[in-house]
Amino acid sequence: MILGLLGSIVGAWLLYVLGAAPPHDVVRHVVTSALGALLVLGLARRLRPVARQTRGTMGNIGAVDLETQIRRLSEFERRVMARIVGGQKIRDPNAAFDEQITFGQRVADRVATFGGSWTFIGLFLLFMFAWMLLNSELGGHFDPYPFILLNLILSCLAALQAPVIMMSQNRQALKGST
Repeated sequence: MILGLLGSIVGAWLLYVLGAAPPHDVVRHVVTSALGALLVLGLARRLRPVARQTRGTMGNIGAVDLETQIRRLSEFERRVMARIVGGQKIRDPNAAFDEQITFGQRVADRVATFGGSWTFIGLFLLFMFAWMLLNSELGGHFDPYPFILLNLILSCLAALQAPVIMMSQNRQALKGST
């Protein structure tokens, strides 16, 4: 039923895509909905063998199969399952790792997060455009055309930002390996 309703929406959408005028009488609405429903149901029927293969691969896990699956677990996995079933809380290793980071590491993460964002790129392009506009068109010539001071600022920013981002990436690599 849900696929049929979805098909009626698909039928109306197909009419719109093909440039046909939407139907104004009930008969054309029914025909459009029926054709869309047939299309969606046919597509669902073609995809059903894929779903059956996936189900066959995953298996229909029943109570007996579940016991077999639990027996196949490693000792570590069984201990984790016992903790979960026993209601014991399992501490998140990422939260434990994040509790141990220093102020400098937190700053490095923030700089890397902001420095690698579209917001930073947009603000930085806006800053450079305003700098060049101010120094060429608006008469404030404290850094004329080759923009040597702007180049110095860009170089200093890159020289400081690169190691800070590397520190953050190294910490993230350590976090992933623990």
